[in-house]
Amino acid sequence: MNFKTIVIIVIGFLVALVIGLTVIVPAPPKFIRIAAGSEDSSSFVTANRIKNEIEKYGIKVEIITTKGNLENVALLEKPKSSVSLAIIQSGTFKQVEHPELESIANLYLTPLLAIYRKDAFQKQPEFMRDFVGKNISIGPAEGNASLLFRQLTELSAAKGKFVTGVQKDYDILKSLQALERKQIDVLFVVERPDEEEELLAALKNPNFGIFNLTKAFAYPSRIKTSKVIEIPRATFSLQNNIPPNDIRTIGVSAELVAQKGINPAITGLLLDIIARTESPRSILQKEKEYPNDRELSFEQNEDSVRYFKNGPSFLNKYLPFWVAVWGDRLLKILIPILAVLIPVINFYPQIVAFRTKQKLHAIYKELHQIEHDVEMHHDKLSLTERLISVEMKATQLHLPELDTKSIFDLRENIQFVKAQLL
Repeated sequence: MNFKTIVIIVIGFLVALVIGLTVIVPAPPKFIRIAAGSEDSSSFVTANRIKNEIEKYGIKVEIITTKGNLENVALLEKPKSSVSLAIIQSGTFKQVEHPELESIANLYLTPLLAIYRKDAFQKQPEFMRDFVGKNISIGPAEGNASLLFRQLTELSAAKGKFVTGVQKDYDILKSLQALERKQIDVLFVVERPDEEEELLAALKNPNFGIFNLTKAFAYPSRIKTSKVIEIPRATFSLQNNIPPNDIRTIGVSAELVAQKGINPAITGLLLDIIARTESPRSILQKEKEYPNDRELSFEQNEDSVRYFKNGPSFLNKYLPFWVAVWGDRLLKILIPILAVLIPVINFYPQIVAFRTKQKLHAIYKELHQIEHDVEMHHDKLSLTERLISVEMKATQLHLPELDTKSIFDLRENIQFVKAQLL
């Protein structure tokens, strides 16, 4: 292999490497945006926790406050919004309606809690129909509580019979204050009580009761991705025995979704962070129950599938994030390049030998024709010029060192024909 060939191969290798690193396996973005609901929601708290962790790796994060699920998904599908991630209520959307979205993981469990004023009811409410005629706050139309409340009322055949005081500027604290001031009778909320101090305080209030959804086990088969949550007696306050009895309700998972094509390194980093921050045991959640990839809304991200199946990659386990990122990118590019390059290098001598034999065959064919024309007594001047041309081609012919005999044989044959011309 001559120097020129080596230079061409090296340049080609470097060009392929640069194209691969910039186009095929690009570096993770240095800035991402997450749509995460209102500032008083569990999803915003979770997004803020992700933000604090991910920014330790030099990636800036902006959290976008929204009215809820519908706006989150709308922003995710809007290219100009630059939103690449969103937290939604699992089971709210269908893949066929949002083909460009994919799911990464379920983050945590959010229970549906119905907190009511005891003095607003003659007896403890047992069924959804017991709330008919009461003033109820269910939050914004796009919120988790509103979505679940509508599903429950539809299933209980009580749709349209409720008085729902939907507050435009939904705030848990304001709603709880309204409950305290007897401006509303019932508050439906889908939040994590362990992350909402005001909500946890309300649950401990002896003047408030927590609705026991007696038919809870009938709903998961009818409401996609919902599951029964059992709240044991005295969960919220051991001292005050709150709740005084075991409570059943339903809950849904908060789900992290993304645009298709999200950078693999970002997916892995997010799952590592979520596994650290969301897996500890909480009031209503078992240890290591989350994150998980069960019953996701959309097609699962390929890197998420690998993560839940095999855990973090080998490089991510033992190397700092950015070192692992560069190592992973180089491996993804070098392996296919070498898979092509090594066979080419191995077969190169055979390719060169084949091409050289073709040229050698062409020269011999031309030389044979000249010899034939000499015997036929063609014009000597013309034959001499043709022979000189053949001789120049033979001089420029490059053969492997081990095949120099072919060159000498060719030159001897040229000299033999030249002798016939004299």
